[in-house]
Amino acid sequence: MDKKPFIVILTINFLLFTFLPTTYSTQVLTYKLISSIEEGFAEEEHYLTLFNNASCQLNHFSISLPRDVEMVYVKDVYSNLNFKIERNEKAKLTINFSIPIKPREARLVMLKYKTQERVKARGNFNEYLLVFMPKQDIENFELILKLPRNSELYSPKDFEVVVPKANLSVLEGRPVLKWKTSIQANHPQIFLVRFRGKPNFNYFVLLSLLILTIALVLTWKFGRKVWKTYQRMRRLSMLKILNERERKVLEEIIKKEGITQLELMHKLGFSKASLSKILSKLELRGLVKKKKWGKVNKLYPGEKL
Repeated sequence: MDKKPFIVILTINFLLFTFLPTTYSTQVLTYKLISSIEEGFAEEEHYLTLFNNASCQLNHFSISLPRDVEMVYVKDVYSNLNFKIERNEKAKLTINFSIPIKPREARLVMLKYKTQERVKARGNFNEYLLVFMPKQDIENFELILKLPRNSELYSPKDFEVVVPKANLSVLEGRPVLKWKTSIQANHPQIFLVRFRGKPNFNYFVLLSLLILTIALVLTWKFGRKVWKTYQRMRRLSMLKILNERERKVLEEIIKKEGITQLELMHKLGFSKASLSKILSKLELRGLVKKKKWGKVNKLYPGEKL
């Protein structure tokens, strides 16, 4: 039997498998990743449209995930799916299809998990980092990143806020960033976002300041009332040591501060000389003080009152 044709066929097959580009039996038609950042972790949902290029049915599919991944669910359009996780530098998730994907069939696969690896604290801001490097070209890749509520993008000095540039919107108080792109096989695509929480309005501090203000106002009013009462008692005690004419003069000045000497003279019926003498005595004692107002003097209680 001539073995040459057989050797030639083997050689051709070897060359074809060695030098022709690799074609994956499972093609990822679309890839959508939604990452929601919560307090201390990220909750991520993957939506992959898989297409079976092979001539046989597809029973399982593998994907790389963060090493600390905590799965919530894995499912396709038919049911929840069984899966296995192998953890090394990354977690390798192997999905087993309950209903195999037929040749030339496209199917949507969905998975959800939690991870702490995506978000890192960097002093006074946080950093979201995704390095995505698929093993095959993905023409339709979409990433939607939902930042925490009441947060804002943060740009440290000489650093970009968002890499690469993204569409920014706000949904229910959450900043949302969206990227749509194509990714080449074995070429890492980096998605980087820096953010921080907005300063919260401290209602407790406001309430404390309000209570303190009310307390100060009440204290001031009460203190003023007490001081007026004290002044009144002091004035009454001073009146007791005066003679009748001096007491009448001082009582009128206390009743109507700023009364003029002429008004006082007419009200009490004292002569000008008599009133001037009384006022001089009271002024020397510190019970009355005069303030010049044009050509007349206005009279006020003195320092000792």
